[in-house]
Amino acid sequence: MKPSNCLFLFCCLLLVACTPDDSAAKAKLFEEQRAALEKAKAVEKTVLKQAQEQQQNIDKQSGEYPPQQ
Repeated sequence: MKPSNCLFLFCCLLLVACTPDDSAAKAKLFEEQRAALEKAKAVEKTVLKQAQEQQQNIDKQSGEYPPQQ
């Protein structure tokens, strides 16, 4: 190998070896968005449950009973 090729290869290896590890940064990628999505799913469940309870109360007060499932 030519000395210039060896020097180029050495510089490339040095750059790769000295590059900081980004695995921690990758793990936090979209962490805020995931948390917001989980919170929205929890809120959706609560809203659906309350809507169902409200509909049942309306049905009871109006004397209409939907067929049992």
